[in-house]
Amino acid sequence: MVNFGKNDKTYYHLMFELNQTNIVDIDHFTEQQFQQNGGQFELRISKGDFPISAPKCNSEIILRMPWVPSGYDLTKKFQLYQKILAVSNTNEEAVVVAIELNPYVAQDANGIFLTNCNVFFRQANHQYIEHIDALNKP
Repeated sequence: MVNFGKNDKTYYHLMFELNQTNIVDIDHFTEQQFQQNGGQFELRISKGDFPISAPKCNSEIILRMPWVPSGYDLTKKFQLYQKILAVSNTNEEAVVVAIELNPYVAQDANGIFLTNCNVFFRQANHQYIEHIDALNKP
């Protein structure tokens, strides 16, 4: 989905199902380490399972939760992190996440593609956004 932000900047978002098959690796943190790291963590997704072309990537796409400054509530981010860990480490069901392809995305006559091997969990105002709808919608 394409959304337009301030100054009509184009943002590319998609919903993606993380499962035991497509998660290659994930950071492991205690809750205290998670807090100290500003809620930032990353996991690696198999390139072949990712729906967007990534011609410069050999085998994996890095999905990163952005860091936030101290003072912000990281509860929801930590809960999401725990769900993803459970999927990665056990036979828990998949978890669907919202991903922002910016800034490493471009478009040509064939469609959109990644210009680098990084994508991000969707975030606004230092909070994870769990949908791909425009933010100005109720």
